[in-house]
Amino acid sequence: MPDQRLDTVPLIELTQQLEAVLDDIDPSIVYTHFPEDVNADHGIVARCAWTACRPYRRPQVRRFALFETPSSTEWAWPLPGTRLQPNLFVDITDTLEIKIAAMECYQTELREYPHPRSVRALRERAAYWGSHVGRLAAEPFQVIREVE
Repeated sequence: MPDQRLDTVPLIELTQQLEAVLDDIDPSIVYTHFPEDVNADHGIVARCAWTACRPYRRPQVRRFALFETPSSTEWAWPLPGTRLQPNLFVDITDTLEIKIAAMECYQTELREYPHPRSVRALRERAAYWGSHVGRLAAEPFQVIREVE
């Protein structure tokens, strides 16, 4: 797919490609980007995921949730409804260093502090979200649909 140019591909084609992947892996949980991210590709992917996971097309999806992307989610337009509203927090205390090591491999996206995608800022962000729920480190998600 063309990076930073998903808007040049018809939405139906992107959605159909995603549906084919979902058909192959048959997930019960789907996480996608926050649709109001400043990164336009993230919004398009979120829209396609939401469409591909509609209840009658994919009833096996028990949870559909949004995640934050440092330097994209918090930089969304500061308007009502454009902020991630976490209602699920995952304790990542035991896996934070694995996440940091993975990010260090992603050199094209890693930046120097105080950028939100710096190693230090990622640790600070994990601690910030962890402090919301009494953990040393956590990641926030906004559950959009959950079926028990």
